[in-house]
Amino acid sequence: MRYSWLVIIALTFILSACASSKQLKESVATNSGRIEMLQQQNSVLGSRLENIDASIRQIVEKISSFDGKLNAIAVDLAKGELSELKEEVSDIEQRLTELENEGSLAPASAMELSADAVSIKVLSGTGNIGSARMLAQRLSNDGFTVKRVDMAPTHFSRNTVFYSEGSHDVAVAIADSIGPGTAVRPLTWSSTFNIIAVTVE
Repeated sequence: MRYSWLVIIALTFILSACASSKQLKESVATNSGRIEMLQQQNSVLGSRLENIDASIRQIVEKISSFDGKLNAIAVDLAKGELSELKEEVSDIEQRLTELENEGSLAPASAMELSADAVSIKVLSGTGNIGSARMLAQRLSNDGFTVKRVDMAPTHFSRNTVFYSEGSHDVAVAIADSIGPGTAVRPLTWSSTFNIIAVTVE
């Protein structure tokens, strides 16, 4: 009888061990399935990250290409503006030469010319011919001989009197007549006029 109980107890332990082993195997199988699924998800995420990295590299390359094109455009624009400025300066110089070279300049005497012996041209340096006409009238009232009134080929920032050789004293007198701050400078180009007065008033 005692041996029967021992057999029953042994069989109970064996059956319990078998059940535990079966549950363990099922748990291992379930976990293995989960691990495999996680590995697949990780692989998919890795592929997506690689695609994102590739897209980012393409965007960076495009930005770099755009930067290069923008720099090239900026350089071309700067060159174009510089060329335009050079052309404008050249046009102004040519216009000034055309305005002043209206005939050959007679050799100036080494002696100072009198006020009534010099020929004067009055120019507007502001684009307003009225200011030049007013100055011409004022100089005529002061006894100077004004031969022409015209527009300056470029804008001036201050009243300026240009004089040829032998006309310095008359130029100073005209500058005094125009008012304080008037610049007196020698003519650096040939002109049929002894005095060229430019007004900005």
